[in-house]
Amino acid sequence: SLVFCWYVYGVHVPRTLITGLAADFMAILVGLGVLLSFPMGIPSQYVDPGQVGSSISPEDFTTVWGWFTFTWVGPLLQRGSAKTLNESDVWKLSSTLRSKPLYTAFESIKSSKLPASSWGSTWTLTKHLLRANSRDLALEAILTFFSVFFDYLGPFFLKRILDAMAQHEPEMRARAYVLAGLAFVSRLLKAQADAQHMWHGRRASTRTRSEIMAAVYGKALKRKDAADISGKKDKDRSKGRKAKKDPMKQEKAGIGKIVQVMSADASRVGKTVSGAYYIYAAPFELMFACILLYQVLGWSAFAGCLVLVLAMPLNHYLSKRSVALTRGLSHARDKRMNALNELILGVKFIKFFAWESQWIKRITKRRQKELTWLKHERINQMMFNFVWQLAPTMVAVVSFMSYVSLGNELTVSVAFTSIALFNMLKNPLNIIPQWIVTTMQAGVSLSRIAAFLSEDEVPDVVSSLKGSPQLCASQGDQIRIVDGSFMWNSSVIQSSERQGQSGRTLSFEDDLSDDESEMFFELLDIDLAIPEGKLTLVTGPTASGKSALLMALLGEMTQTNGELYLPKHEGISFAAQSSWLEHKSIKDNILFGTPYDEERYNLVLECCALKPDLAIFEDGDLTEIGARGVSLSGGQKARVALARAVYARTKRILLDDPLAAGPLLENRTVVLVTHHVELMLPCAHYLVRMYDGRIDMQGAVSELQEQGQLDYVVLDADALTNSEPDIIDSGKNMIDSAAEALNSPTYRRTASPIEEIPIVSETITSARDSRFAAKAARQRTVFTARVEPPASKGPRKLVQDESRAEGNVKWRIYKTYLKASGYFSWVVLLFLIVGYQGFGVLERIWLKTWGEAYDTHNSTRNHHKHTLSAAHYLSHPHELDEMQHVFGAQIHPSIYYGNLSRLDVGSVYAQSASGWRLPSANSDPYFYVCVYAGIVFAAAVMATVNSTVQFTASLRASRHLFNELLRTIVYAPIRYFDVTPAGRILNRFGRDVQTVDSSLSSSLRNCSHWLATFFAGLFTVSVILPPFLIPAAIIAWLYYLIALSYVRTARDLKRMESNSRSPIFSSFAEVLEGIVTVRAFSAEQRFFDKLHKQVDDTNTMWYHFWLVLI
Repeated sequence: SLVFCWYVYGVHVPRTLITGLAADFMAILVGLGVLLSFPMGIPSQYVDPGQVGSSISPEDFTTVWGWFTFTWVGPLLQRGSAKTLNESDVWKLSSTLRSKPLYTAFESIKSSKLPASSWGSTWTLTKHLLRANSRDLALEAILTFFSVFFDYLGPFFLKRILDAMAQHEPEMRARAYVLAGLAFVSRLLKAQADAQHMWHGRRASTRTRSEIMAAVYGKALKRKDAADISGKKDKDRSKGRKAKKDPMKQEKAGIGKIVQVMSADASRVGKTVSGAYYIYAAPFELMFACILLYQVLGWSAFAGCLVLVLAMPLNHYLSKRSVALTRGLSHARDKRMNALNELILGVKFIKFFAWESQWIKRITKRRQKELTWLKHERINQMMFNFVWQLAPTMVAVVSFMSYVSLGNELTVSVAFTSIALFNMLKNPLNIIPQWIVTTMQAGVSLSRIAAFLSEDEVPDVVSSLKGSPQLCASQGDQIRIVDGSFMWNSSVIQSSERQGQSGRTLSFEDDLSDDESEMFFELLDIDLAIPEGKLTLVTGPTASGKSALLMALLGEMTQTNGELYLPKHEGISFAAQSSWLEHKSIKDNILFGTPYDEERYNLVLECCALKPDLAIFEDGDLTEIGARGVSLSGGQKARVALARAVYARTKRILLDDPLAAGPLLENRTVVLVTHHVELMLPCAHYLVRMYDGRIDMQGAVSELQEQGQLDYVVLDADALTNSEPDIIDSGKNMIDSAAEALNSPTYRRTASPIEEIPIVSETITSARDSRFAAKAARQRTVFTARVEPPASKGPRKLVQDESRAEGNVKWRIYKTYLKASGYFSWVVLLFLIVGYQGFGVLERIWLKTWGEAYDTHNSTRNHHKHTLSAAHYLSHPHELDEMQHVFGAQIHPSIYYGNLSRLDVGSVYAQSASGWRLPSANSDPYFYVCVYAGIVFAAAVMATVNSTVQFTASLRASRHLFNELLRTIVYAPIRYFDVTPAGRILNRFGRDVQTVDSSLSSSLRNCSHWLATFFAGLFTVSVILPPFLIPAAIIAWLYYLIALSYVRTARDLKRMESNSRSPIFSSFAEVLEGIVTVRAFSAEQRFFDKLHKQVDDTNTMWYHFWLVLI
């Protein structure tokens, strides 16, 4: 304040009070020190203070000084600079950024405004996101305002520094130094405001990503299974009435689209939130720029606004076109991802039939459509950028032309201050179109997210996430359907539980069926009450609706009439016809989240005939089951799924055609779908026979036996079994496994009523290791030993963790991309970047020349004034002598010789210049304006050509790298798909391919651009002020040392973030495939908690990656 008073009012610092001022100053420093040492938060009793900074984030407990300067990130930077970071080296996220509490708060905001199953429109979802993150967004907006304010103090001080330096008075030079110091302080304050607002923006982005990903996952757990997730047809759906598609009804999301929504769309919205400050910083920048330009150029500064008005119609057209192209591009990506998902799920059949080339053609065709949309989208964006690249330069041209037309002189201080402001004005004017496009693309992503979140959900009683309602006393505890009719959830629905590799998975059609009508299977007029504590058989011919009846009992079909009573408060177990298993060990699959009871567990293994299977595995029940159970045969998967249903302490069990039973099923309500009626009749109490979607016969087994109807049921089932041996979806493996179980001593002890069935079969086990296969072939059916875990070493790991590179990014990585995009393109691109920088330097040189043209003219005009007075001096010689004494050599020699005719302005100007002469800026200002316009227009064209070359190279690289990746994956050995989760492959084809498509080439171009800018600036300063090279070298070395730790830490965090994304999509795809089983066991919350942890893991890396860069 003292310096400011001295500068403004000329008041000097009082000398008599210097001691008191020093004491006051020290007291202020001590007070500030105490204030800045206060902690932002106190650890609770549940937080170990010793763990803060190691495993617990110090973000919530740092001091005010640490919060202000981000010194709390220092320990992480020290670890990253000293060694390669691992997951354990990065502390957990702050409690304010964790997924589960964020989702809970987000749901509470939504539930207070909307029904539980709907998220409303895109705008409604946007409002909820803004409200959930309002604190960080509001602080970001406020800090952005201060950042812009401090930024525009630079030109404010620059104008006054140049004006002060133009005067040669010592006091004005001192004032210039004070202004330079204030300008430096303003830059420091701007840097601090930038760091703070970017931090709050990254926090809002992290929270938004977590909220969207959790909301999508939660919706997937509650939505109706209507999305062709597995891509397999259900025989029960092959018959029924035809129904017209509703053309206005939105297509349900398949797994490819869901993965895109959860990855690409969530990331795009998060990226938009983190860069939202560009949007609301632009009005502030425009306001400050206009105020300062008005002070420099007057009303001429606003003449350039006409350019922006004229550009608005074209801007509107390009914006609408951008939205349409973004939607088309997203849809093309969804189709490509759906095809890739079909490829991954059916890769074994594709390789068995040698269909690799056909599938490569199919996916390449979809990829080509995607690239076509991408090409049009980029062309539109380049047009947009060209318009707004040219707009600020034309604003400057029109403003300068208006300024000089009014008779003003464009001096050096006015020119360079104006150009500094116009260059700063370029930033918001260039950012506005880019972020208009980005915001519209985010709007498309939000609309896709909102559409998915608004899809139909299962009834409340089906999903445990929605809270199963308690049944009334009148309803009892019996599973019942009263006059019910059911249909599949959509025309495209395919059950998640149908895992057979058939149907549309192997179709070669480019798109889904476009028929105007499709077959709708229905269950009609169902009246059924399942007896409690008894075994109920459901039988009938193929495609009669047996499995559909189970789905209806579970609430997985759309109920069109009647009432369904599903008491889930005592638990339900379910074993699907085609088994769904988690990518875990056999033991974990059987336990399925329930506590381990050794006695019960071993009894389940014995009753389900699993001990013979476990005996042939080296790791026993700790053997890892690969994705979709690849390490087990069909029969083994069925037995594990049956054991899971039996082990669960549930009162009711629904079984879709597994052939096993045991004492653990006693006194439990069991609904069993089977064709082997005679096999199971001795154990059954009730029988239901389906035919063409209706109950053809039902009743107690004893009553049907007395009525003589049971014999017909048995004969029909036997004839069906003999004539159609392939009706069981699990095929021969299931039959062989069932026969094996029936022959085992264990089964004979527990199922004595059916011992007389003469079935003999060997144990057939699918094992990749030839040693295990040989062992399995030698073994017969006698396995009674207790399963013991491995003695010394741990279980082998089928799927290895995703590898992560260490150290610097290898040159071969860059070389691969440069080669794919074409070396020549990058050579051209470098020349264009250098040329663009050259035009920038030329622009400044021309402005300097323009300003000096006024100075030259002023000097000439003063000389002309003396020359025109020569006649007067000839008539008054004494005055001439005085002038000679004053001006000396400035008096032209011709005065002494009387050559007055040669003394004119032109002769004086001609003698002061050599070679080609520029016109006077005062007499011909439009010449300078036109040259300036030509320079900036050429620079805009150069920038557009630069973008065109970059996009062409990017498109070529995207096409080549995708094709290489696709061929590598398709022709990979089967073993690769056994040890590599599908989510990891989808992550490579999804997020990583999109990065190559969109941002990789632009990042390399921007890097080259900033390097060229740096060297151009260094060259300019070195030419003007060569001594600057000495401190510049020292600064560069210090900068290198500081930046090295940041680069190392950020590189490791980015790699870990990329690796941590794959498990999310792997487990997500896995749950979608088994959603019916998950809901039947009421296990949604356990899987949801797992998702929260995985999201926190990836957001931890992403958040701290940006923190170290702030």
